[in-house]
Amino acid sequence: MKYVIIDDDKNICKILRQIINEKQLGSVEDYFTDPEEALEDLPLLKPDFVLVDRLMPEMDGITFVSKAKEKLPNALYVMISQVDSPDMISDAYEAGIEFYIRKPINPIETVAVLKNMTKTLGMQQTLRKMQNLVLSSEEQEGQNTGFSGESGNEKKSCASCMMGILKEIGIAGEAGSSDICEVVSYLLEHRLQIGDLTVRSVCEKLSDSPVGMEQRIRRTIAKGFTNLAHMGLEDYANDTFERYSHTLYNYEQLRLEMAYIRGKRIVGGKTRIKTFLNSAVLLCMEKSEN
Repeated sequence: MKYVIIDDDKNICKILRQIINEKQLGSVEDYFTDPEEALEDLPLLKPDFVLVDRLMPEMDGITFVSKAKEKLPNALYVMISQVDSPDMISDAYEAGIEFYIRKPINPIETVAVLKNMTKTLGMQQTLRKMQNLVLSSEEQEGQNTGFSGESGNEKKSCASCMMGILKEIGIAGEAGSSDICEVVSYLLEHRLQIGDLTVRSVCEKLSDSPVGMEQRIRRTIAKGFTNLAHMGLEDYANDTFERYSHTLYNYEQLRLEMAYIRGKRIVGGKTRIKTFLNSAVLLCMEKSEN
């Protein structure tokens, strides 16, 4: 894995580089204190991961990420900041970051975040490879555009896999659980990410009542989010919490939800239905390959 670090504090760059090197997480291709210079060099360096400071005098981190994603859309972006404002964190995620590292730098947290980034990148690369596969004209004529040779049994296997995941987070009995399984099976079958479509448009293909289907899915995903937050409060090292807090849900938003449950915030975290469904597709793919 290749990293680029951008922070106006050179010491922060050096600390992060040392952590990455010592823990053998990859190689730091370069680090920059000038974000404009970093933008020029990113296309040449082609990093997998870009770590960028939130507050810099020349250009703030959110503006940097927005510009960098135009040049390097497939890289993963991490925000580094000592600011813990929920609004600022929310703005960063809206700009396209995947993870958040707090200052002062905590080596344990940093290693955990970077390892999860590696998992996320691997999942995204797998999905892109799947999307780039081209079926032969014979396969296209003889079956739906899905996995090569996908049968009814394989579709059932996908639904079974998804239902198993929903059981782990305690929402298999919710009204929208079967809807989620149906949507994930559809996305797998057609080699799609939910970002390629809207949730509503997928529901329109699968149900005579797409609004109701979408609402059930949203409520069920939100219920799973709350369940996972409670798991994290009871046991931070819980296997289910660790497995899904960085995949089906956003870890930072789960932390906000946990703070809300503890009574330390007046509002909880937010769920992203597209993140959930895309991650569910990738998790089912991984399970089928294993």
